[in-house]
Formats: sequence, C-alpha cells, structure tokens
Amino acid sequence: MSLYMSKEFTTKEKVLVNLLEFFSVKDRYPRPIEMTQEGMAERTGSKQNTISYAVRNLVDEGLIYEKTTRVKGKKQRLKAYFLTEKGIEEARNIRSKMAHLPVKIEIDGAKKEVQAKDINMYFHTRYRLLDIILHMEQGIFKMIKSKSDIPKVAYLHHIAENTNVDPEGYDDLIGWWSGEKKVYMVLGEEGSGKTTLLTKFVHSIIEKQNIFYFKIRDWYTQRHLWDHLANFLSSTGEHKLYAYLDASKNITFKEALRALISDLNHLSDAVIIIEDLDRNESISDLVYMICDNIKEIKKTKILLSGKPGMGSQEIVEKIGMDTLSLDYDECTKPMFVELGKAYDLDEGCDIVLDVVLESKLTPEEFIATAYMSIHRLPVERSEIIKVGEVNKYLFNELLQTPLLSRTVEDKVLLHDFVVDRVGSRLWIEEKEILHSFAEEYYYVIPGKTVEDEIEFLYHSVRAGDVEGFLKGLHEYAEDIISSGYSRQLINEIESIDVPTDKKDEEGIMRFWKAEAYRTINELEEAIVSYNDILELCTDEEIKTRAHMGIAAVMEEQKKYELAIEQYESAVECTHNVGRNREALLGNIYQKLSNIYSRQGSFEKARKSLKKAITLLEEQNDYSLLTTLYLLSAKLEKESGDLRTALKYLEKGMKSWRLIEETYKRAGGLHDIGSFYKVLRELEGAEEFLKEAVDTCEQFGYNHLKGLALLTLTECYIEKGEANKAITNAEEAQEIFNFLDIDEEEAYSYALLGQAYAKMDKNEEAERNFNRSITIYHKINSSYALGLVYFSMAKLQERSGNKTGVAENYRKSVISLISSGADDMAEQVERVMKTVPLNM
Repeated sequence: MSLYMSKEFTTKEKVLVNLLEFFSVKDRYPRPIEMTQEGMAERTGSKQNTISYAVRNLVDEGLIYEKTTRVKGKKQRLKAYFLTEKGIEEARNIRSKMAHLPVKIEIDGAKKEVQAKDINMYFHTRYRLLDIILHMEQGIFKMIKSKSDIPKVAYLHHIAENTNVDPEGYDDLIGWWSGEKKVYMVLGEEGSGKTTLLTKFVHSIIEKQNIFYFKIRDWYTQRHLWDHLANFLSSTGEHKLYAYLDASKNITFKEALRALISDLNHLSDAVIIIEDLDRNESISDLVYMICDNIKEIKKTKILLSGKPGMGSQEIVEKIGMDTLSLDYDECTKPMFVELGKAYDLDEGCDIVLDVVLESKLTPEEFIATAYMSIHRLPVERSEIIKVGEVNKYLFNELLQTPLLSRTVEDKVLLHDFVVDRVGSRLWIEEKEILHSFAEEYYYVIPGKTVEDEIEFLYHSVRAGDVEGFLKGLHEYAEDIISSGYSRQLINEIESIDVPTDKKDEEGIMRFWKAEAYRTINELEEAIVSYNDILELCTDEEIKTRAHMGIAAVMEEQKKYELAIEQYESAVECTHNVGRNREALLGNIYQKLSNIYSRQGSFEKARKSLKKAITLLEEQNDYSLLTTLYLLSAKLEKESGDLRTALKYLEKGMKSWRLIEETYKRAGGLHDIGSFYKVLRELEGAEEFLKEAVDTCEQFGYNHLKGLALLTLTECYIEKGEANKAITNAEEAQEIFNFLDIDEEEAYSYALLGQAYAKMDKNEEAERNFNRSITIYHKINSSYALGLVYFSMAKLQERSGNKTGVAENYRKSVISLISSGADDMAEQVERVMKTVPLNM
C-alpha cells in the first residue's frame, strides 16, 4: 500500500488538534503526558523547541492556556495546556480540514482517492487522525501486524470505578464468560447488587476482552444504543455501523443490524453488556432483536441485567438464555450497609437513607446532592462545587460516602434510588433554580455533543426559561434531528409551557416538531403541525418551509400532483422571504425536477433543473450540485444536445471532487456511472459503478450499493452480457428484500426479466416481470408499473401471444396516464400501432 497527501499542516495546527483529541480527559487527574510540551513533541513529531515556540504563540493568540499540574508518570508538576473556547472552534476547523483531505492510495494494485478520515475504514485500523496525517507526511504508513498486537478496547458508558466488594454471583458470570453459551441475564430487584456485580465483572476481564458496557436510561431512544455501539466498534477498527449511522438521519433497523453483524464478525472477541433492560421498553425491544440474531455473530457474547418481570422474562423465554437471580434479602442493599457505617447508624435498615438526608448532611452537602439529583447524566466535579456554598473539600468528603460514586470518565453520579429520595424533598421552585444552573452548564460546556444539546433543552424546559429554550431550539434543533434524535426534540417541545406574550414564537416550535415527526415517518402528525403553521404563523420563511414539508410528505406517499401544488405554493411564499430566498427556491426547483423526471415530464424537469442550478451554484452544496449537473446532462443528451450535456458532465465531475461526505461521494460515483451509461460509454459507466459498489461494500452502505448494482445491471443488459446482468440484479434483489425496500426490489425483478428475455428464457423472464408487477401494484407505483407492462408486452410479442400483447400494452397506457406521464403513454400508443395485425 502507498499513500500520497498534497498538504502539510503547521506545528501550531497539530498542537491544537492534539489538545482537541485529549479534550475529553482534560479534567482527569493526573493529566495525560500528551497535554504537556514533552508529550506534544512526541505526538506531533516535532522538536521540543519548536513546540515551545508554537504553544507560546497559541497562548498569545488566546487559543490555549497553561496550568501547572500533576502529570501521569512524572514526579514533578509540569505545565499542561488546555484549549480555550476560541481554541476549541479553531481546532475543530483544522481537524475538519485534516479529516477531509484527499489522499491517493494504492491497494491491491488499484488506485483510489479517499479522504484521510476514511483510512481506518479501508484498512480496519485504529489510528487517531493526527497519527494518520503524521504518517503520510513522513511517507510511511505501518499497518498493525496481527490481531494479537491489538490492545483490547473497553467502552464503558458511565460505569463506576472498580469496587472492592466481592459480590454474589461473580463466579457464575466468570463461568458463563469462559463457557460456550452466548447470552446471559442477571435478574434482581433494585438495590440487590446488579450494578456492583457487573462493575466487578467488567473490571476483572478488561484486559482480556473487547467490552461494550451500556447503562440504559429511561429517556434514551434506540438511537442512543446504536450510536454508542458504533463508537465502540470504530474504536476497535470496525466502522461499518459508524459509517452507516453517520450517513443516515432515519435508521433502518435491518441495515443497521447488517452493519453491526459485519463489524462484530471482524472482531476476534467481544462482550456486549446492557444494564437495566427493564427501564426502557424501546431499547429492550431493540436488544431482543439483536439477541435474536446472535447466531449470525461468531465470537460475541451478550450479558443483560434487569428486574424480574414481564419485559425481562419475555426476552429470557424468547431467546432461551440462562439466568442468574440475585436475592434481595440476602444482598440487603449493600449501599445501605455502607451508608449506615459511614454515619454511625443501624446497618442494613431501609430508612437509613431517609435519616441521612434529613439529619446527617450539612446544608451545603444537601445542596450538592440536590443539584446532582436533577442531572440525568454524570457530571463534572468542577461543576458541582459552583453551586451555593459547596467547595471542593466538602465535595471530596461527600465522595467518600456511598451516596454517590465516581465513574471511569472521572465524573460523578448519584445512585438512582438516592435521586428519587432527594427529589421528593425539593420544592418546585428549588428544582427550577437547580435546573437553571444545569441549563447554564450545558450551554457553556465546550465540545458539546448532541446529548449535551438535548440536556440543555431538557433543563431549560424545567427551569421555565422559554427564551433560553427558543435560543437552544434555534441553535440545536437541526443538529438534533439530523443526528437521529427527533423523538427527544418532540418531547421537549411538547413539554415547554409558552406564556401568552410569547405565542408568536410558537411557529418555529411547531415547525421543528413537524420536521422531527417527518424524519421518524409519523407523517400524519407532521402534516397536522405543518398545517397549524400555515394557519397561525405570519413568518413567510417558516410558511415556505411548511409548504415544502407537506410537499415532501406527499412525495413520500407518491401523491405527486399534491406535492407539486405544495411546492408551487412554497414558491409563492418566498416573495417576502429575506436572505434565504435563493437557497429555498433552489431546493424547491430541485425537488420539482425530481418529480417531473419521475412522471416522464422531461421538458418541465429540464426547466426546473436550470432554475435550481442558477440559484444553488452560490450555495457550495457540492453533492446536490453534482446530482443536478448530471441530471441536466442526462436530459440534454436525451434531447440530442450532446455538447451541452458534456459541459454539464464536466461541471458535475468538478463538483463531485469537492464533496466531503463519503456517502455522498459514493452516491456521486453512482450518478456519474449512470450518465456514462446514457452516453453509451459502457466501459466508463462500468468503471465508476464498480467503484461505487466497492466503496459501498467497504463502508456498509447497503441501500446505495443495491442502487449501484441495479445501474450496473442496466449496463450489462445494454452490452448484451446477460449472465453478468443476472448476477448483479440477483444481488441487488437480495439486498432490497432484506431491507424491505419494495420499489427497488420490484425494479430488480424487472431487470431480471429483461436479462432473461435477452437470453430467450421467456418463462424466467415472465416470472420475474410478474413478481415486479405484483410489488408495484402493492405500492401503487403507476409509472413504474406502466414500464413493466410495456416490457411484458414486448416479451409476449416475441412469443406470439396476441392476447397478452394487447392486454399488456393497454395496461401500460392506463398506468402511465394515471401517473401523469401522458407523453410516455403516447409513445406506447405509437408503438402499439406498429404491431402487425396478424400477431
């Protein structure tokens, strides 16, 4: 393998990206050596004096600050360096440039251009981005030699530090882990010691096994589990699930499962541990479906925990797993025993917690505990000591009690039943004040994740801060929806109580709620919210977007005429829209061109495309422009203007090279291959389409791979290579059948019919055409149905079936007319007139 990179980065840029990579452990004590000049010199491949000069300049520019602190592995205190808020933003921009840097690689004799961020994906490695950049600058890239050289990965989601307790059932878990059975369940009431047992087990095998530990919260969605699984797998060098989720706003379970199985089967071994299964029915259902497919996963085991009861018991019975039941009375709530000892109270008494909260805690300790009780996630210790009279010395004393524990991320959390007991002692007004502290914490926290954005909205609702909520909605709603967390956004929007003087702001809330409903396919709810906006809202931009939202729903439901009406209404609304008018109009015309192309109204599609391109060329959306240019090229070629078509092709190729997202780059390969097919340059088409198929296979983009296979099938049919066409169409059909995507599966059968017809295998051809027709009838896809009836008529014409010819031509015309494709229907009628009367 060889690599080539066209750009080098400065030492200052490398220092910023290095500090960003270690930002998540900035509060860990002692600090990592990589945050010092010595560690940064090694990490960036620079000399010590070069680093010294770089950090001095970065401090002067306000991008980093220094602090003398304890450093891991060093006896003396050293200066460590930390990013400022300004530095975080700059580091992210540089990291993005590094990630999307074009890299030329040669692997197995084939040359490719990929992006630096995708190197790990191609070679199943686990290098940090900065390491990849350094290796390429040095002209070398050593692969990890063997699986045995790879250290084990422990992805521990809010797990506590190791415990000295010797819990009941530990030997049973070790026995299961070393045995043959794949799935195991630990059952026990709250307080029976499940968490203690799992914590001890995890820490005991941490160096022997890849471990994924996930503690379920009741407000989590399935997306939380998928995302954490993807992050775990990417840290082991497996990226298909990560790549799929990164490309997908709305997860298809089967496609995610396919990627998960593929990643896990590349691992030598792994244990997936899911705690508190009974807390969340949605995630419980997802875990069951994963467990139900465990036979396909070679060397992975799954360990679950939950309360005895219907949910857990159903999974146990369905999967047929062994269980370990923890006896509540025998365990006697170990935390209460320790709590009693700590405060010199009767050991093992259930009311010991109430006594401690009422009479043993100082006011400052209770405030600290109360503040932690309103947080749903573990919190930085530095945040707790900002509240009231709490200080770090007092808080460190509190940390020594069993009321709370420190996680392996060096954050703190209260035990769940402590949260409930503390919450019952707080007035509503007190909770609102504490939520306002938490709201501020999540707003200013550097390096925010989507979960942090959700938590900001959650706390602003409960603090009664409508203005803060609206500010958060403006900044985070699009990110939350595009990251797959629409349900959470809907929940918070529905929870906010908007006062009368803020009713004008309801329009934007209804809009984001409608968008969220649409992305999770709750289309009726989306339509209701969009229509509310049109009735109540005076903001023309929001009304424009509401019309576009309704149109998108109509398009999804294949109600194309209604979609066109809504897009046309959206155009009317844009007359009074400000600076976003051009971008909105460009998107509207692009959507209209898609519908017109589907209907076979190519002249209308051409006009809409020209308008869209004119408006969007200034927006730098290279993926969309690539598609528009290539669609325009295709339409111009089909109308006979080859010169204009080739100009659009050239523009499309230039735009494609500027696309950053891998999924969209693969889609661009498919579009380019499709156009070469239209040019009848089938070898060029085959080249691009094969690369699209290979890329999609590498990254786990199964849907897109299926589409590329279909276009490749079309190429082989045109080249007369029917056997290759059948092979590709069958693979595509299997993909779409697995993913439950009817329209593309129907087209797979249609292409199989054409391929068999080329081989004069009329029975096979007719069988596949009929399969296609059955599916198209089911999904009411009239235009596609018309085309398949036309193919069936041509087949019957060859075999001399007069009745079949007449019937299928008639059905073709009726179907095309009902879809609005009158021009295509006229073409079919003209073909019918050429059929000999003595057929």
